[in-house]
Amino acid sequence: MEELFHGSITTSVVYPCEVVKKVLKQNAAALIFVHNHPSGNLNPSEEDIKITKKLQDAVTTINVKVHDHFIIAGNNYYSFADNNLNYFISHSVQLATVSSKLINFTS
Repeated sequence: MEELFHGSITTSVVYPCEVVKKVLKQNAAALIFVHNHPSGNLNPSEEDIKITKKLQDAVTTINVKVHDHFIIAGNNYYSFADNNLNYFISHSVQLATVSSKLINFTS
C-alpha cells in the first residue's frame, strides 16, 4: 500500500491525474482505494462519493478497474461495494484474491 495524498483532520485534496500517473508507473490492473475518517464516522461524505467517482472515471480511461473503496474509522471499516455503492465500482472478483497494487489516500 502506498500513501499518495495526506490531508487535514477534515479534508484531503486528491488529484486524479496523480493517481493515473502512479497506476501507469506501477502497471496496476485494478485498485482498492482506502482513506480514514479520524472523526470515527464511517459513513461516506458526499465528497467521498464524488472523488471516488472521479477516480474511477479517470482510471477507466486506461482500462484499470476499481474493486472497492474503504473508509477506516478506528477499528471499523466501510466498504463502498458492500454497501451497494458499487453502481460505479467493478466488483467482479473476491477481494481476497485481488493481487493488484493498492493506492491509499488519507485525510
